[in-house]
Amino acid sequence: MHTLKQFFWYCSGSNTQLLEKCPTDTSKYVGIGASIFFTGLFAMIASGYAIYTFTDSYFASVLIGIVWGLMIFNLDRFIVSSMRKTGNKRNEFFMALPRIILAVLISVVIAKPLELKIFEKEIETELVVINEELKDEQIKKLKTSTALEIKAIQQEIQRLDSSINQKEVNRDKLREIARQEADGTGGSMKRHPYCY
Repeated sequence: MHTLKQFFWYCSGSNTQLLEKCPTDTSKYVGIGASIFFTGLFAMIASGYAIYTFTDSYFASVLIGIVWGLMIFNLDRFIVSSMRKTGNKRNEFFMALPRIILAVLISVVIAKPLELKIFEKEIETELVVINEELKDEQIKKLKTSTALEIKAIQQEIQRLDSSINQKEVNRDKLREIARQEADGTGGSMKRHPYCY
């Protein structure tokens, strides 16, 4: 128990030899050290989980989690150990401001991965719905563009059919004129010598 108390004193950044002589403040610094330690621990867990959700790599998540947790631990320990009461509220606020910013940063780092994990099923369900809506929209666009292309092709077919019909009628007329000229029933009214 004594070694745990000394570990938390170390975490709080206090002078352990001085605390040994002042037993009335030991609990206060054990609490401060414990909060600093658990802040670093939770930051390590949260960042490790966040990295794992992006990379699916245990090695990267553990390594980055440990580095992030130690960084937060050391930064928080430094901020707390360097804060001293001066009696001036404004100065004390500015001394505490980095810790407030750090707390907000840690809460965001911890909260986002947990929020994503807690609402993972709802997010996946919503993603399926969104994908279905996008697919339906793409199908509608495809059907509309295909219908327009089909209509344009059908109009082209009708135009070509009409042109073919006109050319067939013209061909038949010319054939009839040629036949009449050849057998002498039309045109010059002279029978062509090669017509049988």
